[in-house]
Amino acid sequence: MFGEDRFACTVLRAQQQDSTALLMLLQEFENVIVKAARRFTVPHSERGDLLQEAYIAFLLAVQQFDPTRGVPFPAYAKAKTQERVWHYIRVRNRNHSRELADNSLGDGEGEAATLLEMQPDPQAADSFCELEWRSLLTSLSEREALAVEKIVIDGLSMAELARMEGVSADTVKTWKRRALVKIRAEIKKARG
Repeated sequence: MFGEDRFACTVLRAQQQDSTALLMLLQEFENVIVKAARRFTVPHSERGDLLQEAYIAFLLAVQQFDPTRGVPFPAYAKAKTQERVWHYIRVRNRNHSRELADNSLGDGEGEAATLLEMQPDPQAADSFCELEWRSLLTSLSEREALAVEKIVIDGLSMAELARMEGVSADTVKTWKRRALVKIRAEIKKARG
């Protein structure tokens, strides 16, 4: 490996657009770049994207390195490369979760709802009579009705209701989701 002084000089030359110095750094730190990408499990089709992110992160680390801060370049490059790859994974997972949530808006038969299908029914604006609302709420389980009452009517947050009931926030989220699914189904039935 290069000595520390030589890294600083090589990085400085790479920052001044010396392609030979940049190639030397890429060859010397290839194992750091590849290890940063291999730390995470992604589908085989996305391995190339992850490796590309690691290379981009390393190149940014070369451009942003400041030897006056007293941090050795190998430590800086490793940290910045891993940080960027981790950010890529987080964004990828967040987007994947959103896609799954969007696809679950379908009609229950595995098809995704189109924007036209998601438009509210014009008759849905007609007000329900009190008897229809009571019937609607009796179709819910005790926990689902509690979630609707406390969250929708009383304005509690899911975390507050979870603390009150001694359950996790995810459990309350499930109660609310199930209640809303049942309410939608009942309203569709009532509206024909």
